[in-house]
Amino acid sequence: AIANTGLELEAGDIGVVAVASGDGLAQVFRQLGATELVMGGQTNNPSTQEILEAIQRVPTRRVILLPNNKNIFLAAEQAARLAEDQEVVVIPTRSMPQGISAMLPYDPQDDLDSLADAMRQAKDDVATGEITTATRSVELNGVEVAEGQIIGLVDGTLAVSGDNMNDVVKAALDAMCAADCELITLYYGNGVQEAEVQALVERLSGDFPDAEFEIVHGGQPHYDYLLSAE
Repeated sequence: AIANTGLELEAGDIGVVAVASGDGLAQVFRQLGATELVMGGQTNNPSTQEILEAIQRVPTRRVILLPNNKNIFLAAEQAARLAEDQEVVVIPTRSMPQGISAMLPYDPQDDLDSLADAMRQAKDDVATGEITTATRSVELNGVEVAEGQIIGLVDGTLAVSGDNMNDVVKAALDAMCAADCELITLYYGNGVQEAEVQALVERLSGDFPDAEFEIVHGGQPHYDYLLSAE
């Protein structure tokens, strides 16, 4: 876990523990005010103990926990129950972009129930896409995928597949109804060069002329891009 030193919390404040899957994403959560970070994500789920230790390092009694992956929900709920000296609320964020969106209304001096409600609502203000490479051949949700192809998941569900990165990203954004959105953010992974992202955004700008594009180094493994549209 990585501690955040940028936000001074008083004893009565609300702290936040967030799971982050890359160094760039960790930096984003820090900037938004996360108190403690647990590194992990898809194929690298943190244990209940790791999450519990991060909660216990938060110097406040009230804590919000953002798992940012549905595979981490169970460990997050268990850790929240085991933190006997603290009141912990788990916000069921299913992806890193949902977690980032949930952080936007964060105010450490807010009422816990009100803040939890605001963060639950905020997480649903963003559509999420994930771009990765298929590790096996499969047909799912009417989408045929060959091993080694590029695939796009939208809000956790397989939506598109193909051999060309640009085409798959565009198709995923179409499935996310990104044409109706004002802001599209691409969090690029640790195997992607910034020049590749710039070229991709240049092309996508023509496909989504009404949207503003933002590029962020996420540094996440396994996923070339995490997409958010809001």
